Amino acid sequence: MELQNKSESGNMVSQKIKDLLKKEFFLNVLLIILPVLFLLYRLYKFLISGPNVFPDSKDYLAYAGEILKGNFVSPDAKRTPGYPFLIALSYLLFGNRPDSVVWLQIITGLLSQYILIKLLKALRFSTGMILAILLIYL
Repeated sequence: MELQNKSESGNMVSQKIKDLLKKEFFLNVLLIILPVLFLLYRLYKFLISGPNVFPDSKDYLAYAGEILKGNFVSPDAKRTPGYPFLIALSYLLFGNRPDSVVWLQIITGLLSQYILIKLLKALRFSTGMILAILLIYL
């Protein structure tokens, strides 16, 4: 009788381990799929509607132009230089093309997702928590 209980308890533990492994595998697959879906969504939006131009876009573009001229002070003193530097880098690498900025943004977004996932794994977050955070991030 005691041997049978140990056997049943061992089977229950091994089944729980198998279930956990299946769940972890599924969550890890989602960690790969979510960034890919992000990429596909961004590509779809870009290909359908082209680069989005927002009301403050001209300010960022003007600041990027000033950076390319060597003037690193914002023309209107309202902007920090981070994003205009990214635009200026895009223009240096690919020419004055708005689509190059969009591509650089997509790549930067994917890279930041990868870094976020690596950081959360290093901090020992569970895969489920990482997915929840990634969904909020997207």
